[in-house]
Amino acid sequence: MLGIGLALYAFLLSFILSSDARNRRAGQDNPAMLTATGYVLCGLSVGLAATLAISAIYAPDSAAALLAAS
Repeated sequence: MLGIGLALYAFLLSFILSSDARNRRAGQDNPAMLTATGYVLCGLSVGLAATLAISAIYAPDSAAALLAAS
Protein backbone atom coordinates (compact mmCIF):
# COMPACT_ATOMS: atom_id res chain seq x y z
CA MET A 1 0.00 0.00 0.00
CA LEU A 2 2.88 2.34 0.75
CA GLY A 3 4.33 1.69 -2.70
CA ILE A 4 1.09 2.71 -4.38
CA GLY A 5 0.95 5.91 -2.33
CA LEU A 6 4.54 6.79 -3.16
CA ALA A 7 3.99 6.08 -6.86
CA LEU A 8 0.89 8.29 -6.87
CA TYR A 9 2.76 11.05 -5.03
CA ALA A 10 5.66 10.87 -7.52
CA PHE A 11 3.29 10.91 -10.50
CA LEU A 12 1.36 13.91 -9.20
CA LEU A 13 4.54 15.76 -8.31
CA SER A 14 6.08 15.26 -11.75
CA PHE A 15 2.79 16.25 -13.43
CA ILE A 16 2.48 19.42 -11.33
CA LEU A 17 6.07 20.50 -11.92
CA SER A 18 6.02 19.81 -15.67
CA SER A 19 2.66 21.58 -16.09
CA ASP A 20 3.94 24.58 -14.17
CA ALA A 21 7.06 24.76 -16.34
CA ARG A 22 5.01 24.48 -19.53
CA ASN A 23 2.59 27.18 -18.40
CA ARG A 24 5.47 29.46 -17.39
CA ARG A 25 7.11 29.08 -20.82
CA ALA A 26 3.79 29.79 -22.53
CA GLY A 27 3.15 32.82 -20.31
CA GLN A 28 -0.12 31.43 -18.99
CA ASP A 29 -1.49 31.31 -15.48
CA ASN A 30 -1.84 27.95 -13.77
CA PRO A 31 -5.38 26.62 -13.25
CA ALA A 32 -6.66 26.83 -9.69
CA MET A 33 -6.78 23.02 -9.33
CA LEU A 34 -3.12 22.73 -10.34
CA THR A 35 -2.12 25.35 -7.78
CA ALA A 36 -4.22 23.75 -5.04
CA THR A 37 -2.79 20.29 -5.74
CA GLY A 38 0.72 21.74 -5.66
CA TYR A 39 0.06 23.27 -2.25
CA VAL A 40 -1.32 19.97 -0.94
CA LEU A 41 1.76 18.09 -2.15
CA CYS A 42 4.01 20.76 -0.62
CA GLY A 43 2.17 20.40 2.69
CA LEU A 44 2.51 16.62 2.57
CA SER A 45 6.24 16.93 1.93
CA VAL A 46 6.77 19.36 4.80
CA GLY A 47 4.59 17.31 7.14
CA LEU A 48 6.43 14.09 6.33
CA ALA A 49 9.82 15.77 6.75
CA ALA A 50 8.79 17.19 10.12
CA THR A 51 7.37 13.86 11.26
CA LEU A 52 10.55 12.02 10.30
CA ALA A 53 12.74 14.64 12.01
CA ILE A 54 10.71 14.50 15.22
CA SER A 55 10.74 10.71 15.09
CA ALA A 56 14.53 10.71 14.72
CA ILE A 57 14.90 13.09 17.67
CA TYR A 58 12.61 11.27 20.09
CA ALA A 59 13.34 7.68 19.00
CA PRO A 60 16.93 7.51 17.72
CA ASP A 61 16.98 3.71 18.04
CA SER A 62 14.07 3.40 15.60
CA ALA A 63 15.75 5.80 13.17
CA ALA A 64 18.97 3.81 13.34
CA ALA A 65 17.04 0.60 12.68
CA LEU A 66 15.39 2.18 9.62
CA LEU A 67 18.76 3.27 8.27
CA ALA A 68 20.26 -0.15 8.86
CA ALA A 69 17.35 -1.87 7.10
CA SER A 70 17.78 0.12 3.89
